[in-house]
Amino acid sequence: MNRQRVTAPQLAPFVAKLGIQWDLTYWHVPSTEPGGDIPARISCDPIKKSHEVWVNDGGMRAPGFFLPDLVHELCHASLAERVDPVFASIRFGPESRRMDCEQPEEFVRRANELWLATRHEDVWVNDLRHFHWPELSQQDADSFSQSALALAQAGRWDIMGQPVMLLGLALQLAETARRRLRSADLSPVLRGLGREQRRIVSRASRWMKNLPRLSNERELALKTYERAALEAVGLYGLSLRPRLIEDPERGQAVWEVV
Repeated sequence: MNRQRVTAPQLAPFVAKLGIQWDLTYWHVPSTEPGGDIPARISCDPIKKSHEVWVNDGGMRAPGFFLPDLVHELCHASLAERVDPVFASIRFGPESRRMDCEQPEEFVRRANELWLATRHEDVWVNDLRHFHWPELSQQDADSFSQSALALAQAGRWDIMGQPVMLLGLALQLAETARRRLRSADLSPVLRGLGREQRRIVSRASRWMKNLPRLSNERELALKTYERAALEAVGLYGLSLRPRLIEDPERGQAVWEVV
């Protein structure tokens, strides 16, 4: 992979405020590379006690514009250290890894469903960000609304109708209500969706808005996470039944999807 290690001194105050202790490395990953399609994402290694934040071309060119995304990833890191690394990196248990070897296509299908069923995790991550920097919540909401409205105006329903975008829209509506943010008029976006798509967005946003707060106590937090993932599976009509198990070698909870 083509990537380059970079520094991010402008993020140091956020790292300090969140109390992040593990090694933190930033990498510039070009937008043309795998994983370069989003402004920032994080990977956490509890064995090495380290975090890697990948930043794409957009995040490098305009770090101020993408500051909510960058701080969001740092909040993942904070939850990984204080609660469990599962809140920063999805990893799988032995049965799922065996399926990956023996039935790779089926494993990929289930892993993709798990990714959708855990998108509500961002509500808890952003709860932490909002506690410290509520202005970033508003900036994030404004940025998302502008992008969604631009896609709607351009008639890009092929993009807006994808499951990941529908859940992103649901998340945005949920967080706007949960945090009482100024809300842009997203009715042009909603009107352009199909009836079933609007139903999914409506149900998912109401559910995400009312998610319980995440406990700082590890066992309670993991139970809340697993229970919410199961609820999401039912809400979205997915076929798997995910569960969290302990991986003592890695010192974290991991997902089983078989």
